[in-house]
Amino acid sequence: MKTRDRILVAARNMFNEHGFGNVSVAMLAKELKMAKGNLWYHFNDKRSLLDALSQEFIELDDERRKIGPIEDAVLESYVHFLNTLASEIREFRFLFRDHSDYGEHSEVMLQHLPIIYEESSTQFSQFYKAMRKAGYLNIDDGDIESLVWNVIVILRYNLEFLRERRMLAVEGSGPVLQTLHQHLTLFADKLSPPAIKFFNTAFADEPALKEAI
Repeated sequence: MKTRDRILVAARNMFNEHGFGNVSVAMLAKELKMAKGNLWYHFNDKRSLLDALSQEFIELDDERRKIGPIEDAVLESYVHFLNTLASEIREFRFLFRDHSDYGEHSEVMLQHLPIIYEESSTQFSQFYKAMRKAGYLNIDDGDIESLVWNVIVILRYNLEFLRERRMLAVEGSGPVLQTLHQHLTLFADKLSPPAIKFFNTAFADEPALKEAI
């Protein structure tokens, strides 16, 4: 692995584990067993690391936004979509959790956010319309847009909300799963019994989801 890539992997892991604000360039150099001068040759501060990691996130998110509902397997494809989204949040959870630490997004992220939100809202809308068509979700057209935006708000800000309430462990998958469960509660009362049974089975190891729906 190239030195630059090693630095990015280590930085992302440390930011995720300890929090962006708790990791210094010196700590990162020590973790990498690298002289600070060598690290500065590639990235002269944490902001430049944030820029590079933001670009990696965007490339990963581009792939996630290509996933759509499968007509004959709507619920299965939604679970696949959720699992992909969960992996994305886990891999870059500091971006979802540590906004107060890094302040404004990187320039590349700010440029891409409008299209990310626009395409994500379309993606969720397509899934919910497909669920409705298949008889799994009882929802009117006028309510889909509100549902989509509420879902996006929870997925984007719930980790930060949990941290502010001091309910968030920086490590592990628990907060990410909790975030997914929280978004499902937004439309649990509109799901058909077969859909509820499917989601309960798909997330059988997570009793919080069973309680929610």
